[in-house]
Amino acid sequence: MDLWVAELTHVVDLLVYCAILGGCVAAACMRPIAGTFDRLLLWWAALLRSRGLFRVADLPSEQRRLDLLRIACTTLVGAQFARNLASGAGGGLDGTPLAMGAQSVGLLLAVLALAGIAAPLVTLMLAVLLNVIVDGLSNSPSLGSMVLSMLLAALALAPVGRAYSIDASLMRRGGPLGRFVRRMYAVWGPLSVQRATLIRSLAFLLYGLVALHSGLSHLREDGWTSGSMTAWLLAAPTTNSLAASLADGLYRAAPTAYSLLTRCATYLMLVWYVGLIPLVLLGRPTRWWAIVWGGGFFVFSIVVLPLRTLGAYELLLWALLFWDRPFWSRPGLGLPHGQVAAGGTRDTPTRRRARRPRPPGRSARASARSTRSPSRSAPSC
Repeated sequence: MDLWVAELTHVVDLLVYCAILGGCVAAACMRPIAGTFDRLLLWWAALLRSRGLFRVADLPSEQRRLDLLRIACTTLVGAQFARNLASGAGGGLDGTPLAMGAQSVGLLLAVLALAGIAAPLVTLMLAVLLNVIVDGLSNSPSLGSMVLSMLLAALALAPVGRAYSIDASLMRRGGPLGRFVRRMYAVWGPLSVQRATLIRSLAFLLYGLVALHSGLSHLREDGWTSGSMTAWLLAAPTTNSLAASLADGLYRAAPTAYSLLTRCATYLMLVWYVGLIPLVLLGRPTRWWAIVWGGGFFVFSIVVLPLRTLGAYELLLWALLFWDRPFWSRPGLGLPHGQVAAGGTRDTPTRRRARRPRPPGRSARASARSTRSPSRSAPSC
């Protein structure tokens, strides 16, 4: 009975998700509501870019960047599904037919998204089903799946698939199948500067709310409020199998310094959790601290803590949010002459044309004429 109640809960969650999505689509089809909402979103995107947030170097580079992130995300989640299936076949994890079927569907969607076959649609389906259905039926919900769902939804709405994909190859070749793929992408609309900024900002706000929830939850735990959580994580072999003995040696060598540093790290982590959104929005110094501290924490989760999958997904989310200029990006790279996409093609300042010199005034013309033609001298007697 409990199993059926759990399955019904997952179905209800999916129906609520679809109802919200359908309501957003219906509102977008109503011109007065859509126009007001569009003006509000455009104002928000312009405000963020004016503060140096979520800038776009140029649209071709942004499209390639998003598709590289799609490839990285789907590779990681596909490998995770494959490991879960192997574990379920061996009697581990949850080897029930329902769980194995959910993991198989997830693996199929990950492979299709990785290859770039109907990339926006498949990526959105994977984002919707991953945390609500696949993890629920497998009895393995995790924060990593929640972060990955945010990341995949942002990539799907961009949309991804116009670079490094089978879809892109089909659209270049043309033919009936290429025309069908083009019509599918026309439904999703083109990538623009405003759209890229809005998608990244919404993903950031969602993750910031998750971080705020985690921080408020940690404020009710004695290990965090006393400042001893970091010291315990470093010293426990279950959480730091790589260097627990090293942390214990440091504590024995300098207990006061070790306690002070770990206590500061714990409280700074709480500040990062609770204040991530205002820290990024306030200004450049606090933004850089939040970005660097978050990236260091993700690397720490991968290397030290048993949170490798979560840390990897969070690093990819950080790349989506704050990797503004890819290493191949140059101003105007890959932009056809005279082409302007929806919302502009880039945020980088363009080179101004040199002004033509103004024509000289009357006095300047007269002086120039007098220098060119010498005055006639009076006749001599």
